[in-house]
Amino acid sequence: MKRSLLSFVIISLLGAYALKAQDCVYYFPTTEGASVETSSYDATGKLTGINIQRVVKKEEGGNQMKLSVANENYDVKGSKKTTTTLEYACRGGEFHVDMKRFIDPAIFAQYQNMDISFSSSDYIIPRAFVPNQSLDEASVTMTVKSNGISIMNLKVRIFNRKVDAVETIKTNMGNYECYKVTYDVETDMGITVKSKGAEWYTKNVGVVKSETYDASGKLMGSTLLTKFKDQ
Repeated sequence: MKRSLLSFVIISLLGAYALKAQDCVYYFPTTEGASVETSSYDATGKLTGINIQRVVKKEEGGNQMKLSVANENYDVKGSKKTTTTLEYACRGGEFHVDMKRFIDPAIFAQYQNMDISFSSSDYIIPRAFVPNQSLDEASVTMTVKSNGISIMNLKVRIFNRKVDAVETIKTNMGNYECYKVTYDVETDMGITVKSKGAEWYTKNVGVVKSETYDASGKLMGSTLLTKFKDQ
């Protein structure tokens, strides 16, 4: 009898863990080979570059699902500038976004042949977005070393995150109903630079549109979804 009760408890717990993973709402495609392309523009609307994120590997186990994503940045002529690996995951019903996504690709290009390490807290997207909802802050620290000596420390902090509204975003791929999330940014490389951002999320695709602003709220640049392929 005791053994049967114990088996029931174990099975129930395993079922609960599996349910947590299944309950996740994904704000990125989860099929291996799927890709998301966004184009970047300056404040005047001039094209400045292209970013492609491609799902390379999907792993499932326990109460989580992990995606390894190749993050490729190209200039306006189509030449690849940098490639980094991002990790997205579902844990406990929440979608985790790799904070390395918020580091300027030019920084990676400048230090790509050196010893780079990261420490971070994930950018977490809850299962349900609710207008006026406050979200947890997140940060990432990038340390660059040469011959064992630290030569650069960069910290990006995302805070005052808030679900602003539900809006429809028009793209050449069609219209997407999105949740708009606004936030403040502090970038510290010895000198702290403050800015603001907004991102428009839709399920199973991710960021359809984004905008960055200076500390006074003046538009500095934007991105927009231009291609989406889910294998």
